Amino acid sequence: MTETNMAFSPDLDRVFARRGWLSRQSPAARRQVLEMSRRVAFDTGENIVHIGDSAGGVFGIVSGGVGTIGVTDLAGPTLGHVMRPGAWFGIGPLLTSGQRSMSFRAMEETELVLAPLSELRPAMTTDPAFAVMIAQLTEETTRVGVEVACEALIRSAHRRVAAKLLRITAVRDGVVSAYPQGFRINQVDLAEMTALSRNHVNRILNDFQASGLVALSYNHIQITDPEGLAACAREAEA
Repeated sequence: MTETNMAFSPDLDRVFARRGWLSRQSPAARRQVLEMSRRVAFDTGENIVHIGDSAGGVFGIVSGGVGTIGVTDLAGPTLGHVMRPGAWFGIGPLLTSGQRSMSFRAMEETELVLAPLSELRPAMTTDPAFAVMIAQLTEETTRVGVEVACEALIRSAHRRVAAKLLRITAVRDGVVSAYPQGFRINQVDLAEMTALSRNHVNRILNDFQASGLVALSYNHIQITDPEGLAACAREAEA
């Protein structure tokens, strides 16, 4: 991890004005959050936080991708989702004052902003509008979690993989990969996120490539036809 002190810049503001929680806030509110933040960067595969860690703050994604890893007393740890620029995560300890209940990992070279709890909590206490804004982040986090779970229950493997690819790349939200060969996604991780074998995922991806929906290269997937992939994800169950 590398860290710099200053978070706010016009370029940074544009990232969070485009999608995610802060895109629905006023420019002044967006700037308030970003000015209390600092920038941190992680290499591919580096853990950002672990389950059980003490809280440091709430993270926003500037570039790259962040995998969410959950565990219960019956299952896991399991990679369930990959978040893209504009998304925010790690709000739990801000609300509960407890330890981290999920792990987060950089799926590729990733830059984040970190809004420290030491800055967020006083603002929530003294400014009701700021507290409402934080509540909206909680609602968004819950909504996304429900959507991820719903798509994970799609019975058709082809439909489930199509939906997962759209979800973890966010291409229909206008997110563009930093890599010319497409998003850094390996088949092992995609198999884990869709509860399929690696061989099954490989066959489905080859079908998608033959249909012109994706282009495959080593550890990368380019979504060449997002709307066609969405149509595949919506097909009626056999």
